[in-house]
Amino acid sequence: MAFSRSVSLLFILILGSLSAVAQTQAVSDEENAANKFFNEGNAFLKKGQAKEAITAYEEAIKTYPKAGRFYYNMGQAYRKQGNTASAIETFKKGIEAEPSFAKTYDALGKAYEQSGKLDEAIKAYLKGIQTVPDEEDNYVSIGRALIQDRKPKEAIKHLQKAIELNPKDEFAYYYLGIAHSENKDHKEAVKVFTKGTEVNNKNDELYLRLAMSQNELGDYKNAAENAKKSVTLKKGGDNRKGANYYELGRALKGLAKNGEARDAFKSAKKDASWARNADYQLDLLKGK
Repeated sequence: MAFSRSVSLLFILILGSLSAVAQTQAVSDEENAANKFFNEGNAFLKKGQAKEAITAYEEAIKTYPKAGRFYYNMGQAYRKQGNTASAIETFKKGIEAEPSFAKTYDALGKAYEQSGKLDEAIKAYLKGIQTVPDEEDNYVSIGRALIQDRKPKEAIKHLQKAIELNPKDEFAYYYLGIAHSENKDHKEAVKVFTKGTEVNNKNDELYLRLAMSQNELGDYKNAAENAKKSVTLKKGGDNRKGANYYELGRALKGLAKNGEARDAFKSAKKDASWARNADYQLDLLKGK
């Protein structure tokens, strides 16, 4: 009887193992089939065919509804269409399907921002941090959002965490520097922006922000040097470089190089969004 019982138990265990393997194989087959639709969707999205991409992603989700990446890409396709409401709903479903897929929280937050719902965006980023604490993008995004919400002190701690996770993230340095600037700590901002330029010495925005902080500190020599770098690095014509030339003008004015400052402000005027500020500075330089 003992032998018979042992055989029966062994038989049950074998059946259980076979069932588990079959179930795993079935799931794997479903996911493989879904991946074909997913890849089709990606190909459509790459061509700018968002509608066709969405249809393919829908088939992928029907076939295998547990993969966060399917919802993530479909949500991005909706965003490309300008359909932010559908993107938000898709990202929410993606988080329910696979809570550990960190990118979806970041995408949901950005979709909320696009809809003008900053508070909801911050909640999404925070949920992402709580659920997947080693994903840097959510720290960068919540830091940026908190700066918009005029909470630079809160932003600083999140952006510092992003840099801790990835010391090569130039955007984390960029927003951390802005947070320090908004907090009126320009010395710390200079340190952070300088580190950012060491990570990427081709980022014109980092040099521009560095020059701005140096101008605030009265370090006009270094401000002029970095403003010139930002002008050189920024792509496009002078009509897109108003901020860069404006900060260069401020630095040159601080160095009492009024003729060069005047030229810089005239260049800044070519950018319509900076024309008024440039005119104000040019008026101050009249007769000098």
